[in-house]
Amino acid sequence: MEQKNQLDLLNALRGIAAWMVCLFHASFLLKEFYPGLYHFFDIGQEGVYVFFVISGVVLPWSMDAGKYQWKNADRFIFKRWIRLYPPFLVSVIICTFGFVGLQGFSNPIILHKMMHSVLFTAPFFGEKWINDVYWTLFVEFQFYIYLALFFPLIAHKDRTIRTLALFGGLALALLSQFFTGRYVKLELFFHLPVFTLGYYLYLRLKDRIDEQEFWVGMVMTSATALYITGHLHGLSYRLATVAIVTALLIYAVRKKIPYLDALGEVSYSFYLTHWFVISMANYWFYQYEKTPVGSLVVFVMIQIGAIALAGLFYRVVEKPSLRWTKKVKYRS
Repeated sequence: MEQKNQLDLLNALRGIAAWMVCLFHASFLLKEFYPGLYHFFDIGQEGVYVFFVISGVVLPWSMDAGKYQWKNADRFIFKRWIRLYPPFLVSVIICTFGFVGLQGFSNPIILHKMMHSVLFTAPFFGEKWINDVYWTLFVEFQFYIYLALFFPLIAHKDRTIRTLALFGGLALALLSQFFTGRYVKLELFFHLPVFTLGYYLYLRLKDRIDEQEFWVGMVMTSATALYITGHLHGLSYRLATVAIVTALLIYAVRKKIPYLDALGEVSYSFYLTHWFVISMANYWFYQYEKTPVGSLVVFVMIQIGAIALAGLFYRVVEKPSLRWTKKVKYRS
């Protein structure tokens, strides 16, 4: 079966995940007049873990197609950097100028956040990101380094080596117990079981493993994800549950959802820029948010505006990055 048939659902899931996050971030507008909707959209923050599962599938798949070897670790990291960093950098600038417009030029606090965001140093100095979603890119880049080192082992033909590598990754997740508070979600160990759900999907959909190995791995990985997030760190079991359901959907559903495909295409741009739209709408239409109708109208306007900006951002900024990425080839 061809890749496009096996992974047709992924674009739709990307679009849903990005929109989930946007709905969550804009839901504060509904808190006073529509508390039921406000609490419903709270699940949107778990859209991040839909993205992480998808990364766990797509990146090993592309590495497999490119016949990745350890000697290409630098090129793999460089390809991912070209793919993600230029759009990220432009979004940092957009967000910063958005704040400058609201709080005055050369605001040292805002510029300080910008510097630490651009350099990815915010977690090391206890600083806040200029845009709250950037912490997930910090985790993604950790994942790229991990995958560059471990992919030849998790894709190994020898079942023993492959199993030791995959279960070893789950064991590393226990190291997350040494991180507490806001730092837990900033390190890779906490998220390794979620990414590993994606690994097992890649291996099964590529026929690298049989059904038995797949389901044993999925059960072990799901149990670890639930234990790490819910028991070890006392967070909601919802996080791991959303990741597990996402993995099962990818495995079971092999068809496109056409009306969500376009949103999936611009999902990274949507993810990067929606917070700017929310900030601008909140600034310019704050007076309308004080009424039931007004708050709902502004909420809907944000969704429309965020999608429109994502489409523009994709064409102008993200698409060139995609072209540049394809020019970087692995060594043979």
